[in-house]
Amino acid sequence: MHAIARYKHDGVESSIDLGRLMARLTAKAQHAIQHVKLEGLSVAEAARRSGMTESTVKINIHRGLKAISAAIKRAVHARRRHPRTPAVRW
Repeated sequence: MHAIARYKHDGVESSIDLGRLMARLTAKAQHAIQHVKLEGLSVAEAARRSGMTESTVKINIHRGLKAISAAIKRAVHARRRHPRTPAVRW
């Protein structure tokens, strides 16, 4: 997981290591996002591989992406308040 997420908001560009963001998620959310969003598997195939139901895979994707989005928004807002500090603090 060495992908980079890029976010641009009002001229502020922030690069955030996707691996760090994913590490903050539950293992189920990590696996669901990895399989479906990053590897391109179907929800059914991801469910089969992970032992989760299809509904659980979908729920974990939704919750995981929501958490990642919130972390990125916090980083952007922190950077606006304190432009010389790192965008994300872990």
